[in-house]
Amino acid sequence: MGLLLLFIVSLPMYYELLKTSCIEHKLSECPAPAPGHSALKELGISELFFASFYTAIDIIFAFIFVAVAAVLFFTRSKEAMGLFSSLMLAIFGITFTDSMVSLYSQYAILKPFIDLATFIGLAAFILFFFLFPMGRFRPAWTIVIPPLLVGVPLLFNMVFGRNELFLAIWLLTCVATLVTFQTYRYRTVFNTVERHQTKWVVFGCTVALFGFLLFTVGPLLFSPDYHEVGSPLRHFMTNIGIRGSLLVIPVTLGIAVFRYRLWDINIIINQTMLYGSLTIAVFSIYILLLGLWNDQV
Repeated sequence: MGLLLLFIVSLPMYYELLKTSCIEHKLSECPAPAPGHSALKELGISELFFASFYTAIDIIFAFIFVAVAAVLFFTRSKEAMGLFSSLMLAIFGITFTDSMVSLYSQYAILKPFIDLATFIGLAAFILFFFLFPMGRFRPAWTIVIPPLLVGVPLLFNMVFGRNELFLAIWLLTCVATLVTFQTYRYRTVFNTVERHQTKWVVFGCTVALFGFLLFTVGPLLFSPDYHEVGSPLRHFMTNIGIRGSLLVIPVTLGIAVFRYRLWDINIIINQTMLYGSLTIAVFSIYILLLGLWNDQV
């Protein structure tokens, strides 16, 4: 709740920053390179639209993540994985916005808290791919992979500082790992019911990760300074592509929960009772037949 309040408080600050400073000055808090008033004027884009566009992108992105998280919390929180997914969506959806960064310039004391929340959101996001859907590492040895994916870039940044080449390599490695293991688990580890319930989420996660990679690392292959220069319209589309790709995850997770009844405890109980009853029935028939056979012998 505190994180959500911080996000709401950050929105007016972010809007003012976009409308005043981000148009002419290159700042870390800005979502795109400074286009300049003249470039915006040539394209017929007002300062108001520029600021409103990026603010709206953050609001829509966070709203969808938090909305699905809230629904999961109120309907699936009795299931551990449902509760974890709810918290992951809420934290990641809020911290993966540019507006939260705008708080740094006004309240520096909040930076450690926001950085910690961002780290937790990213770690939970990665962990989700290895725990989904039943909340267990399957196969068990995959437990070593999430700490590596999270810890290596953290240590690198602490020792060497931010490096764009390393970030690109890490993103490629991370996406390839997450997609590979999620697909592997879907094909070889999940049972029939789990496949039926999770197919939308597996598909959504794959599309989201590849889409994110396409709009972040992909352009760098053709233009190393792609994210630093260029038309405002290009950066509008890039921002939409990145956020739109990631939004596939909460949307498909919502579909899995409500259409395919993922993490529905009643289904789990009913299936357990059904399979348990069938097992007992088969075992009883076996004992009965064995007894009749012994009597005849």
